[in-house]
Amino acid sequence: LLLSLLLTVSVQAMQLKVDAKNPLVAYGNGTKLDISNVFEYPITTTGPGVNPSIYKYWYNPLGGIPCGGSNEGDAAICQHADFPRNCGTPDNAIWMLRSYDPLQLNILYSNGFDWRITNMTFSADPLQDETLFQFISEEPFLQYNFVISGKSVQNIMQQFNSNSNSN
Repeated sequence: LLLSLLLTVSVQAMQLKVDAKNPLVAYGNGTKLDISNVFEYPITTTGPGVNPSIYKYWYNPLGGIPCGGSNEGDAAICQHADFPRNCGTPDNAIWMLRSYDPLQLNILYSNGFDWRITNMTFSADPLQDETLFQFISEEPFLQYNFVISGKSVQNIMQQFNSNSNSN
């Protein structure tokens, strides 16, 4: 019984190799993913807060953005609450391809202020014409969860044939 439970509870994902010259591109198993055309970065969204009642978030995966006086460097995601908080740096981002069709890509940004981390999910939705950037939650504690969704998200993935050159 335990073995059958373990077999049914599996998580599948493929870690991708981020391009050394372009942090908006990653490769894996004959596939290239490029998030550069999803939005013109940086982008913003809001989420519920405590003080103030609405927090604002900036996302810039291309080199990051200054985020207050924190010593973590530039932030891929910056939260503006009672003071700016770095929610993860663009350096050493981890890209995980969870599904080809519909496309689901997670990018993890770590090393934020007081161990903050962000899970940015890109999710293709063929029924959603508009591309949206949404705050989902801050759970578990100090993990920020966002979703970028829409029909256009499927276009970030390009597959190579066996005759093409890829990383």
